[in-house]
Amino acid sequence: MLLPQSFLSTSSLKNEQETKTKGTTSKQYPAKRQRRNDQVYNTLTDVSSGSSSDTDSDEASDNSDTYSQKYLENDISILTTKIQHQQLKQRKYMEKLRVLDKTIRKNTAKLGELTQKLITQQQTHPRHTNSISTHSTSFEAPNIVEEQPLFSPIKSDNRSTDDTPISMKTTLGRRESVIQKTHSDKIVSSTKNKIVSRLKGEDTNRSSSRNNSSDSSNEWAYQNSFDMILRKKETVDKEAFDRKTRQLLFNRVKSNSNQHIEDLMAVSTLNGELQFWDTKYRKKVKALGSDIIFKNTWIEDMCWSSETTLAMIPAVKGEPGTIEQSVVVVDIISSNKDNVEGCIRTLMNKPHEKGLAVIASVGSDFGTNSMQDGSSFVTAGIDKTAYLWKLTRDGPSGDYVETLHPLHIRHTSRIQALYVDKDTDTLFSGSADYRLCGYDLKKEIPTFETKFENRVNHINSNAATPNNLLISLSRKTDQFCLVDKRCVGSKEICLQFGSVEDENLSRYIRPDWHGNGYTVVCGSQADPRLKFWDMRYINVSKGPSFTVEMQGISGISKSSRISQSVFLPNRDTMVTVASTRVLTWMDYIMQPGIKPLI
Repeated sequence: MLLPQSFLSTSSLKNEQETKTKGTTSKQYPAKRQRRNDQVYNTLTDVSSGSSSDTDSDEASDNSDTYSQKYLENDISILTTKIQHQQLKQRKYMEKLRVLDKTIRKNTAKLGELTQKLITQQQTHPRHTNSISTHSTSFEAPNIVEEQPLFSPIKSDNRSTDDTPISMKTTLGRRESVIQKTHSDKIVSSTKNKIVSRLKGEDTNRSSSRNNSSDSSNEWAYQNSFDMILRKKETVDKEAFDRKTRQLLFNRVKSNSNQHIEDLMAVSTLNGELQFWDTKYRKKVKALGSDIIFKNTWIEDMCWSSETTLAMIPAVKGEPGTIEQSVVVVDIISSNKDNVEGCIRTLMNKPHEKGLAVIASVGSDFGTNSMQDGSSFVTAGIDKTAYLWKLTRDGPSGDYVETLHPLHIRHTSRIQALYVDKDTDTLFSGSADYRLCGYDLKKEIPTFETKFENRVNHINSNAATPNNLLISLSRKTDQFCLVDKRCVGSKEICLQFGSVEDENLSRYIRPDWHGNGYTVVCGSQADPRLKFWDMRYINVSKGPSFTVEMQGISGISKSSRISQSVFLPNRDTMVTVASTRVLTWMDYIMQPGIKPLI
């Protein structure tokens, strides 16, 4: 309880001092009274100093006589509270200062990179050197962004300095020192001012696509609304599959030779079938029955290794042991709304001793020349090993020449997820040992390693946010982590979110990432419900932004669970498969700016 200050009457204090002065003449008291805070400070200072002099002891005794213990406790409580508030303010200001410093450094590095790029272009085309101000149209910002990203991913420190891109931490002063060695101050100044003004002009255009911001700490969970998917129409196919599905896969590589390939969806089932569906007309156009692809097993994983080549690996049934089958590739020769024609080839090499677990595309142009036709992919196995495959041939009708390269990835358990960043030729691998590792495919060296709290199930990417990866973990809560590829190995987690499940998220429950770059969907393990997260929503870490019940699936079985739901590329349609072998097509409308009721 705080005592009112008016209780310390000046008159009563004066009478008390006069009485003590009359009774004892050997002690001297100051004529003017000190403030209470000063007296408390003096008393605390004397106690902490540990002085044993008689004079200090007398002064402390006099102060304690002048003020009662309640007043001292009151003053101490006031000062303690004030210090706590000041410390809280100090921490807030220090955090703001840290964020501002980080933003300034990154924006400065961005400015330095663009300046260096423009100067390099001037060296290549010297006719523009003396007319920078008159030829501004030749340096439009969109062209600069298209040729080179504003920020290249940070590569490992142990790489050669000749190939290492500009670091995010490079300051503008260092950039200027390099530029000034080869160019005059006038050119550098005019170039820098031009880029600064151009970047300012782009701010309004980039406000709607905040996901491309260089500051990962501010580009997610920043708004109090989210975009909601509203169902327009739902079409249910109850007889689509004879057995449960394992994977839905779209060809996201834009084809120049066959536009219909973009509408093709490949589906693998547990009875060993490989089906091709036309997503435009929503019908099955081809089904390769069991034992055509693999004998006595099913397709465990598959990827589009090129725009017309589908690569698949077999599942291991029972205990891992002798591997009888290797990778199978299907070359699509022609496709239309009624049929798909192709050629099936089984590769000869069997590098994994205990079986394959996952496969990921590297690209059709990796390790091949312009005169060859081929593709590349990476496989990883139960035996903790990974291999880079390069398939080359002289023409579409020729036989493949297989080339294998072992990848020395530092995993200690089964590898379950692979993703290749084609811009930096970096392989990202996730394992049951809780680790996410990076490997440079060209230099053939590990680049980074980071550890999570649970097994890594999947690694997803998105063209709208090329600097981020979505990591799926085997957990009961917070199953998804958004990481920054430029900062892997340090403070790479930008956002963590998920939902509450009774069991750890199965690796056969696959999430999907909408083309807008901020909407994520994943099926529930308990009921036929889709869960959506808008990663811009400020409360995204507290649970799903909204859920949608699949009515066609729930009408069949309330206990059915969603194994996979995917957004069709360039279409407002979702395809969903459930454990009850039901296929659902859902047309939707994306409603922006939804605010939850509080």
